[in-house]
Amino acid sequence: MLLSMNVNKLCLIFLVSVAFDQISAQKNIMTTSGQKILLYDDGTWVTEKKSITEDTSGMLITEFNPLTAPKVEKYEIDEKQRMAIKVLLNKAKSNEIEHLLSIENISKQISGKELELSQAKINKNKEVTKTINTEINDLKSKLKESNNQYAKSTSQIKSVEKLIDQNADSRADKMKSLADDLRIDISSYIIDAKSSQKSNENKIQKKETNAIGCKILKDEKRGKIRVIQSEGELLFDYTPGKLKSYFKTNNLITTNASVSKEGKDYYLHLQLSIISKDAAKNYGFIAEGSLLRIFLINGRNLALHSSVRSTSRIENYTGNTIYEVYYPLKKEDLNNLMKFPLDSIGIMWSSGFEKYEIFQVDVLMNHINCLNSL
Repeated sequence: MLLSMNVNKLCLIFLVSVAFDQISAQKNIMTTSGQKILLYDDGTWVTEKKSITEDTSGMLITEFNPLTAPKVEKYEIDEKQRMAIKVLLNKAKSNEIEHLLSIENISKQISGKELELSQAKINKNKEVTKTINTEINDLKSKLKESNNQYAKSTSQIKSVEKLIDQNADSRADKMKSLADDLRIDISSYIIDAKSSQKSNENKIQKKETNAIGCKILKDEKRGKIRVIQSEGELLFDYTPGKLKSYFKTNNLITTNASVSKEGKDYYLHLQLSIISKDAAKNYGFIAEGSLLRIFLINGRNLALHSSVRSTSRIENYTGNTIYEVYYPLKKEDLNNLMKFPLDSIGIMWSSGFEKYEIFQVDVLMNHINCLNSL
């Protein structure tokens, strides 16, 4: 009898140990739609990069050849609708991940309760056994609902991805329906067809709006040349997944963008601020002629090259490492940036190429239109 009890206890200890190891370890998870995430032991998660290689510092990530142009979509689509599709897709993908993590969490709770149930049965405690069985049944009901919501979110992802192949008339109605299901507002992206007949009036109104809303850092004369520069605005911020636990409220990199016009020449200015005095050891510098790859939301991409070498400086009052980078903009670059929102950008550092997702998708569009309105 004593031997049997000892064996049962040893089995229980083993099961608890295995369960603890599974909970405390990092876990790679793939959703039904193909999203890969890395789940940390503190419950936080990051989207897993594809084909990642890291430099020796462990900070810089290069995920693809920056000189490889992405595939351009076959069918053109109104850019506001394209932005709406991106918003819908991001929401649906976020929901899918959240529901999958809910399934993971509830499943762990059920496993824990089942261990408690085993112990209660060993101790022949009928009252505790009954209580735990009730808790397990409640958790299983929640698990069933999470599974249903997870399946629904995966289906929504597929529906959003199919929008690009639908004709313009049916696409808008489907977008509104999906927005209602996802509980997000995309009304600002839905264009009334009649508005296309008032293009000239819209252009005039747009110029007036830009002239009023422009934030200008400087407007001066250099000899006979007028130099105008917009005030810097947040373009993106970024923290590598492995450092997210150290940056709870701030991001490792914060980047502001502005545009300047010198006579007829335009320049893109990026100011990158890195919360580390030793950032230069990990990232290095941005060489003269270094590549900036801009990926637009319509699938096109632009290749800009820095006009001067950019080295780091330490900001006195913060201790942050600051990089100032300047990229000349050709006429073709301007035309694309004025028409199409951003999707992501990639910067070539001396230590490697790193890509960043853009959430402020219309920043450069607004700044260029602002300067053109003056």
